[in-house]
Amino acid sequence: MRRVLLAVALLVLTACGAPAPAKQADGSPDLSGVTITAGQSNKLSNRTLLQAAGLDDTPYKINWVDFNATPDMLQAISAGAVDVGGNGGTTGAIQAHYAGVNVKVAAAAAGTGAGAQSSAIVVPKDSPVHSVADLRGKKIAMTFGAGVQYYSVLALKQFGLTTNDVQLVNLTTNAALAAFQSGQVDAWAIWDPVLATAQTQFGARSILDAGQITGLGAQYTFQFTSPAVLADQGKRAAVADFLHRVAQAQDWVNQHPDAWAKAGKSVSGLPDEAANLAAQRQAKKYVPIGPDVIAALQKEADEWVALGTYKEKSDVSTVFTTELNNQVVTS
Repeated sequence: MRRVLLAVALLVLTACGAPAPAKQADGSPDLSGVTITAGQSNKLSNRTLLQAAGLDDTPYKINWVDFNATPDMLQAISAGAVDVGGNGGTTGAIQAHYAGVNVKVAAAAAGTGAGAQSSAIVVPKDSPVHSVADLRGKKIAMTFGAGVQYYSVLALKQFGLTTNDVQLVNLTTNAALAAFQSGQVDAWAIWDPVLATAQTQFGARSILDAGQITGLGAQYTFQFTSPAVLADQGKRAAVADFLHRVAQAQDWVNQHPDAWAKAGKSVSGLPDEAANLAAQRQAKKYVPIGPDVIAALQKEADEWVALGTYKEKSDVSTVFTTELNNQVVTS
C-alpha cells in the first residue's frame, strides 16, 4: 500500500507540472536541479550503455530502478514512479496499448546488419531438422507474448506452415533451456543473450534468424516515457538529453563491439564466447519515429489479433510521440 500511495503522490506532483528550468549563459536549460528516474528491465540496458560509452556524466541526477520485466517497468512509468526506460521490443508497446497503460514510445532504434540475427529458431546440433519446413509435427519452445512468438508465426507462413502444423510450447527461458537440452522439445525460438549462450555453450544450431524472415522488416527496440513527463519542462529536457545520450551510446556500441562485450560481461556474468557473440549482434541505429516505425508496430499488432491474443484490431499509432525526434536522433 505504501508503494501504491507513493506512486500516486508522484503522479499527482508530476501532473501539476513544474516551473521551467533556468537558462544557462549559452541559452540551454540549466538541468542541475532536475532529477529523473530511469527504469531498466535487464542489466544490459541503458545504464551499462551510458557507462561503457563514457556518456553517464549527465548535468541532471538519475535515479536508477531495476525491473524483472518490461511490463512492470511500463506500469511504473504510467504511474509516475519512473520517468523513462526502455530497450524493450515492439511487443511490450502493443501489450501496453491494449492494457491501457499510459506510456509513450519516445525513441526507436532499428536493428542493422548482424543485429537482425539476435533472435532465431534453433535446434540441437545433431537434429535432423534443417529448415523450418522440417518442423511439421514438431514441438517448438518459446515464451508466449514475446516477440519471438510473432517472428515464429511469420517464419511458419514463409515455409507454408501454420500454427496448426506444429506444437507451440509456452515455457519460460529457463524451462525452455531445460526442455531443449533434454530433448522434450524439437526447436526453440529465443533471443540474445540467451540465444548466444545456447549456441556457444550447448551447440544450438540456427535454422532461421529474424533477418531471414520474409516480410518482417526492421526489428525495433523502444524507449518509453509518459505524457506527464513530456508536460514537465525540466524533466522533458532531461529525458530528451538522456535519450540522445542513449542513441550516441548505441552508435559507440556499433563501432566498439569488443569493448561492449567486455562491459556486458562485467554485469551479466555471461561466458566470454556468448558475450562476444551477443555483442556482435547488438548493432542498431536510432531513427525518427515516423510512418515506417508505426506501420511495423501496426502490422505486428494485427498479427496478434489474428492469433487470438486480442479481440479486435486497434490503432496503435497513439502509443507514439514524435515530440523528441529532433533531439534524440544522432546524425
